[in-house]
Amino acid sequence: MSGRKITLALISIISLVILYLNYNDNSIKSKELFSKDTTEANDISLPQIPLSMKVQVINSGTKKNEDTGVFECLPDITFDEEASMENITHYLRSLDNLFSESAPLYYAMYANPPEGETRVDLLFEYYDQFPNNPVVSMDLISLCANSSDKRCTSNFIKDAIDADSNNGAMWFSAISFYATKGDDQRVMESIEALEKTSFFNERLGEKALLYAQALEGSTSNDFNVNAITGVGKAMSVSPSYSSVTRWCKQGLDEYVKAYACLTLGKQLETRSKIAISNVIGIELQKYVFEFKGETDAIQLIEKNRIKLMERPGEGIYLKASIMLILDERLLRSWLHNLDLHGEIESQRLMILEAEIIYGGNQNYLCTLIYEMLDGFL
Repeated sequence: MSGRKITLALISIISLVILYLNYNDNSIKSKELFSKDTTEANDISLPQIPLSMKVQVINSGTKKNEDTGVFECLPDITFDEEASMENITHYLRSLDNLFSESAPLYYAMYANPPEGETRVDLLFEYYDQFPNNPVVSMDLISLCANSSDKRCTSNFIKDAIDADSNNGAMWFSAISFYATKGDDQRVMESIEALEKTSFFNERLGEKALLYAQALEGSTSNDFNVNAITGVGKAMSVSPSYSSVTRWCKQGLDEYVKAYACLTLGKQLETRSKIAISNVIGIELQKYVFEFKGETDAIQLIEKNRIKLMERPGEGIYLKASIMLILDERLLRSWLHNLDLHGEIESQRLMILEAEIIYGGNQNYLCTLIYEMLDGFL
């Protein structure tokens, strides 16, 4: 189903639900007769997204699950999108003059750069004052790969990695930087370092929550809308995949380089939390196998690719995805799973948790919309 049809269906459903609620308000109250103990027990199964130690100092005023009222599934629909974006742009720029602990970070990450400056400039300004923020360091390394900024040196990359050196995703950003610069030695050293890391996390969920937090003080403070937008913004600052694939293709006749690509490919396939990185990892391995003529290995890796791209049943997946837009409880849980389990597994968990949440019927309106979606999808 196209995005336009989904939107129209969603608006139709919400309209019907509002009419239904106005007609029979008493039925809502009868459906809400759940004990406090039951509500608290169900909330425990939907953990909040864990912020990194460096971002955890930010105080969020976002509502928690237990504050979700019966009408929380009614979205904050904005028909003047241009005015909304203008308000957001103005608000983020105003953070440059706001004296608070978190404002400089929000400004560096999301404000439109002043004339003559770039995102790299804003991030470096923040980095110079607070060099140990892993989110800023990771974004800077990724952006430096395609930047001519003189501050983007190998020494800077080394120092920036220290903010999150046990994270394989940080090393992959460095690999893309060194591959862009044609620094073979540092690429291979970084692949070795990546292999030894204790975890691999691109922090997509964390960055999405960060964007939602940045807009809490604005008039455009709908958590669900902003968090989902934040995921897109996080994905837009990614390592230079093309430089990595090009580096591998050009060195397949060298054993050491080919082995490094094979290692990197397996690491991305099995450890990255982002689906595109999983696919790139499979392709890197396939390059090596095709060059060597290893047909059995090619067939096996192709099976892995097909399995990776398998999606849940379209109808139930679309239902859960729509509820992700509407219900903060489901969205917070998905953001947590995105960083903990990865993009692919978080889709499956989203469906399972939607069944649990709306089967429990803690929020009558959310449950009603979820059930009515069957007739539209």
